[in-house]
Amino acid sequence: MITTDEYIHPGELVGLIAFLFAPALLLALVGQALFFAARGMFRHRQTRALLALLGTALLSVGVGTAVLLLSPPVLPHLLAVRDVTVRGQLYPVLPLAFVVVAIVAPLAAWWAVRGARADYGS
Repeated sequence: MITTDEYIHPGELVGLIAFLFAPALLLALVGQALFFAARGMFRHRQTRALLALLGTALLSVGVGTAVLLLSPPVLPHLLAVRDVTVRGQLYPVLPLAFVVVAIVAPLAAWWAVRGARADYGS
């Protein structure tokens, strides 16, 4: 067993992961909400649209965390947090979050729209 003074509690880990996924998720969720609104899904298929939004957030964080934890030792270096400078300020960015969200969000939107079409028979 490794003993160090550096230890991250599970609650801190959840907060850190949520913070690192927030930029990608905000972009995806706003895009999905606009997409669903344009298709009228918030009027007719609210449950399916809301499940797709919730699924995007939960699946993105879950899949991203699993990929980061289960990846071979070489990949965390490529997937690690990067500092990005915007107007002289440093912001931590997790490239993996953007990749995972870019895959999960369209799949969730497709699921929602496909189900809504099946409900209407068109």
